[in-house]
Amino acid sequence: MNVLTLMYFDGDTIRYGYQPEGKGKKGIIAYNSKDNTIHVEKHAETDSNQYYANMAKSKIQKIVTEKTLPRECVQAWY
Repeated sequence: MNVLTLMYFDGDTIRYGYQPEGKGKKGIIAYNSKDNTIHVEKHAETDSNQYYANMAKSKIQKIVTEKTLPRECVQAWY
């Protein structure tokens, strides 16, 4: 599970904080609309293998595709 929190939006860039299992210091994932890229700016404290970052990137891609911009969302998988 990831908790994603919108941190920044200026029309070109979207930044979400992601927090694996809702614990520890957040990481940051950024989307750039100019070149349609998503990258990790900072890994979360408890995301040693980047699994949660990759899941967060896929969720942010879905948010961009669906043209939604939630302030906060929970991403769960099983």
